[in-house]
Amino acid sequence: MDNNIPSGSSLSFQLIKNNSPKLDLPPIFHSKKDLLDSTITKIASTNIRTLNKNKFISLIDAMKDHNINIYGLSETNCSERQAKIWQHQLDVRTVGHKGRIIYLDLYFSDKRKLRLIQVYLNANQKERLQIKALHKYIDDTISDAQSRDIEVIIMGDFNINYRKYLMAFINNKWQFFLFRTLECKRLLDTIPIFNDNDEEMYTYTPADPNRQESRLDYIWASLPMLEKSVNSTVIENDHFDTDHKTVTLSLNTVQITGVFLNATNQKKKHIKRTVFQYDEMDKDDEYTWKNFNTHLDLKIENTLMKDFSSLNLVTLIPSGTCLGKPL
Repeated sequence: MDNNIPSGSSLSFQLIKNNSPKLDLPPIFHSKKDLLDSTITKIASTNIRTLNKNKFISLIDAMKDHNINIYGLSETNCSERQAKIWQHQLDVRTVGHKGRIIYLDLYFSDKRKLRLIQVYLNANQKERLQIKALHKYIDDTISDAQSRDIEVIIMGDFNINYRKYLMAFINNKWQFFLFRTLECKRLLDTIPIFNDNDEEMYTYTPADPNRQESRLDYIWASLPMLEKSVNSTVIENDHFDTDHKTVTLSLNTVQITGVFLNATNQKKKHIKRTVFQYDEMDKDDEYTWKNFNTHLDLKIENTLMKDFSSLNLVTLIPSGTCLGKPL
């Protein structure tokens, strides 16, 4: 399902205890050329190893501290009811497939369009048929986007190492089909483009010290999106527990949206969001968790999303997302 996301969506909110929200603006980056007077839109992806309420709160803090605007999550392990709750609270209309793939279409000015795809591929190579079916769905999803002049960014936990594919004497094994597809679709791995030491950058650390670290999490982007990119790196997940790191891609907001900074700032003046306080719940009769659950169940029954299984293992989190009692 399509979404229209305004260029001002790079704003994120800080949870505070007064009558008005405090806006935390991402820093403005300057250069001598294309980045003059432009803001940065940061996209990120990680394997969160089960999404719960505490991790969700920590996730919002991580987005604020790292200036992340859209966060793709793998291995959320949500139940169907939890998936409904996240879908209702995030208010993001996405297309999902088999609980392993989810994508979101963004439309900007000057007919600029972007498809964000978040994936979580099976780690067990014995599940060959399911993995190959996911490869086929990814291929079709990218082809569909390109046929409609939509640029593509695909990210997530691929559970396979790209360097092994590059170093393989025979790289036509079925396990490498995804990398061959992305290359044929003219997408590129963003990390080596911006880092000379990409061979030393890992995203997964096994619990077993005898096993080697590996890079299993990726962000791949189409060539026009790479032209609008300013950085891609790997950062530690210091806000919540997981054995994975976060991969990020920073984009020039003006170039991807077609809206210049002065026009963006004018739109920001009219943005209204709700800020919530968790610690004030259950202190009066109106704002209780019991009432919240009852109200939420009613909202869930009326939601437009039919296939909630798409959020069971993957999801996309926009900035400014919170749960709890409104101020």
